[in-house]
Amino acid sequence: AVDYMSGSPRPRAWTTEAASGQSVLPTVILERRSTMENRFISSCFSGAASDRVLFAASCTGGKTFVWALNDGRLLFYIDRGSISTVSMALSSDGKTMATARRDNRIDIWTLPPAGETAHTLVSPAQTPLGHRDGVTCVRFCEPRADGVQLLASGGMDSKVTIWQWDVEKRLYRRSKTLCSPKHERSFITCVEFDPSGNTLASLSHDGGVVLWDVESGVERSSWHRFSCAPRIVYLCLS
Repeated sequence: AVDYMSGSPRPRAWTTEAASGQSVLPTVILERRSTMENRFISSCFSGAASDRVLFAASCTGGKTFVWALNDGRLLFYIDRGSISTVSMALSSDGKTMATARRDNRIDIWTLPPAGETAHTLVSPAQTPLGHRDGVTCVRFCEPRADGVQLLASGGMDSKVTIWQWDVEKRLYRRSKTLCSPKHERSFITCVEFDPSGNTLASLSHDGGVVLWDVESGVERSSWHRFSCAPRIVYLCLS
């Protein structure tokens, strides 16, 4: 877990004990830059497939930071100015980062090997047109048995898009656009793959949840929260 408190001199990273789930003392102090704002908008971690565990966070003001969690060192810095990042995701190997923009595009960044000092990333490797309206969430798929690399995105247009890595072209191409009656009245707030990469879950702002078959794009099941239940803000698959 990571926190960044207004007025705190540096962000702090915690670990949790797996058996009890209880938090322990901060293990890493994350390197701070004077250009950091006081509020994180979105954050994410790289997966276990990476030889370097990364933590990335976007702040107000169009700034994004990527740290190495083993020593808290700031590795990469992005300043997009007026282009705000509303959601972000790191690939399992820690080599690629996707950031969702308030307009209808996704920025896909290639993260180079870390140097001695923080490296400023100026322009993304790819900026595909994601949705007809703003992109609200992005998520990479864990490594699949067939080697296919996937990225999912959700948008204000109530649609979910699956992107597939084109090995020859070295870029992500739109694979499928998914639509469901459960999402037609509200925008998508969360997308999440299951560990096998065969199922994708999507959540809309009004509480509609849909499970998709990734290969066919067919809706497997769907449901809506009960009217008496609190608003669902996040989901995950085991």
